[in-house]
Parts: sequence; C-alpha cells; structure tokens
Amino acid sequence: MKSRARPLVLVSLLAAAAALGACSSKSSGAAAATATGGDAAASSGGPGTLDDAGGGETGPTSTIACGTAPFVSLGIVVRQISTGPGPGAPVDGATLTSSLCPGITAITGADGIVSAQVTKGAPFFARLEAPNYAKTLIAEMQYAADTKDIEAPLPPSLFTALVPGFTPAKTAVIVGVSQGGGTGACDAVDGISFIVTDHPEAKIAYFTDDAIPQMSKGTVTTAAGRAAITELAVGAPVSIVGTKTGCTVEFARAPYTGRAPLEAGALTLVPAFIH
Repeated sequence: MKSRARPLVLVSLLAAAAALGACSSKSSGAAAATATGGDAAASSGGPGTLDDAGGGETGPTSTIACGTAPFVSLGIVVRQISTGPGPGAPVDGATLTSSLCPGITAITGADGIVSAQVTKGAPFFARLEAPNYAKTLIAEMQYAADTKDIEAPLPPSLFTALVPGFTPAKTAVIVGVSQGGGTGACDAVDGISFIVTDHPEAKIAYFTDDAIPQMSKGTVTTAAGRAAITELAVGAPVSIVGTKTGCTVEFARAPYTGRAPLEAGALTLVPAFIH
C-alpha cells in the first residue's frame, strides 16, 4: 500500500482497513475472520480450554482451536495501527475470539502473537479487544491452507469518536481501498462509490486526503480511498459493492469472502481492491 504518514489519528483509523489489504497480499490473509456456526471448540490443551503456550520469542503466547477437523493453522500478530512507514507496535493483552467458537479466547503476550486452528474452508470473522483500544471486527474470511504472519490492526478507542454517527449502541464499517493490479484510472483509489446490498438505509461518508482529513462533500472516494458506513442495524453480515467506471472493485478476494460482520460498538475493518 502506498501511503504517507499523517498527523491525525483519523487517518490511521481509515488506513487500518487498507492495511488489511496490504497484509492480504503479503501473507494470504490479514487476521482471523468469521462465519456462523462451528459446533466444536477446543485448544491444544483439550476441548474448550485455553492453552497458554508460552512460545518464546517467535512462538505464540496462546492458541485456540475452533470448529471441526480438518483444521488449518493461523499465526496472527495483533498490532497498533501504524501512522508511519513501519508496522505498529505489538499489542499486549489483546483478546481474540472467533465466530466459530465465541466462548473461547486467546490472549496476546508482549509480542502480540496468538495462534488459532480453524475449520478448513469455513467462513469466520475475528473479534479483537484490548484495554484502551476499540472493539474491532475483521471482515469475514476463510482459509484453505496454513497461514502465518497475519497482521491484525487494532485502533485506539478514541478513534470511535471520529466516525460519523457512531455510538456504543451502533455499528460502523470502515472501508479502505488498495491498488489491486490495475492500470491507469483502475490503479487509482479515487472515484469509487459504495452501496450496501439490500440496505438503502446505510449512510456512507467519504473522506478527503487532506493532512487533516475531513468528511468529503462528494459521493465517491478521494485519493484517500476511504469511507465509513453507518446506520446499519446489528444482524447478519452485509455485502458492499464498489463501483468505478471501467474498473473492478473487489471485496471477495482471498482470503476475504466479501462480507462484513456487524456488532454494536464495534468497528468492522473491510479491505477492497481496485483493478
């Protein structure tokens, strides 16, 4: 992802969704994600338990298993959202739960690492929480093979105040567009409009690319490639459609299914890809 550091925290929040896209290219994924279902849950220490693996400098600090065999193994690093060119710092004490086994929790150590086993090919989303950070959901994903070095961005809790109309009782989806291999206008993240399938009530705000970003008065993305979607009720995951003349805007690019989970008081980070 091509970006420059900016001083305002809003930029970091909006960049988080696009950061998922960058991680997807790097490691076939960005974080564990959801689906409904999963009738078995266990850790490597036994059914329904949490196994604190210790892990050392490179190993996971905790691990869970969700769903039913066959499993794939995922290695996840929970990080603060970066405002500069490098990765954000690991988040200590973050909890990870999966929609496949919502009652089972993995907790990061100082290295920000957790590991998870999830049912191969089963769609799911991840929920990330930590003190002083916003409750965060990652767009629904599914994995067919073991994947490591999946980076999950976690925004500070103060970011929620910067999302239009967001409250602890409401949902919010943050969309970040990344370049997905296009050329010309289809290699640029501006000029894209979004709708939410079967949800005309959704309110979509686009953001400027100013040093201090503002809500745009336009109805398409600016060079920032960012949007916030609010006024969606808690319920089943939703699908978002992006449009730019002559281009393809993809939400369903592996490992993502293209669906965004919704929970009250949570920011759902959703990457999109233009080509």
